[in-house]
Amino acid sequence: MDNENGLPSEFDNDEEKPKALLSWLKTTSPVIKILVVAGVIIVLSNVLIIAYVSSVTTNVNVDAGSQDGASVDGQPADSRKPMKELDYEKHFVDYYEKSMLLSERLLQLADVEVGRDGAWHKELSVDITLLKTLANNAQEVVPPASPGYQAIHKAYLEAFADFKWAADNLIAASAENDKVLQERCIRRLHRGRARMNDAVTNLKDVYSRD
Repeated sequence: MDNENGLPSEFDNDEEKPKALLSWLKTTSPVIKILVVAGVIIVLSNVLIIAYVSSVTTNVNVDAGSQDGASVDGQPADSRKPMKELDYEKHFVDYYEKSMLLSERLLQLADVEVGRDGAWHKELSVDITLLKTLANNAQEVVPPASPGYQAIHKAYLEAFADFKWAADNLIAASAENDKVLQERCIRRLHRGRARMNDAVTNLKDVYSRD
């Protein structure tokens, strides 16, 4: 009797499988033998194809990762290049003027004790958003490798760290009417402005060396 796979029942016994297979092959027509052999070849071919495709896919993924800036150990490589001196100075002046203007506006808004209506909250929110955007963009800047620019950029980033902290907390301070937190925000704004002026001094020192 054949089993559910269409093979003789002797195939269900592991020990008898080799003998049963040989016996079955001897008594099977050549056409069936050819079909069985062809089936085995197809299965082996599929296995080899799958292995080959997997290998090629792995290599493509590795190459794509390298092109995207991933290093050998899997950590993202910083592909940003230092800015040219003139480009950096233009960027610095632009961000200096904008951050000083916005921080001054926030100091004025924070000093308002009465009249904190909807218009006041909207103006505060807009200025905070703009200042935070500047601070986030500043993190992406790579200063020139020339001497002196690292000191400029250090003071520049420290200033924006103060601005961002104040911006992050001013909304909460105003919403909760937290005078202590508001005073801390005001101090951080003043410190950020002082650090930004330190960056300007460092930039002047670079010019003086030239």
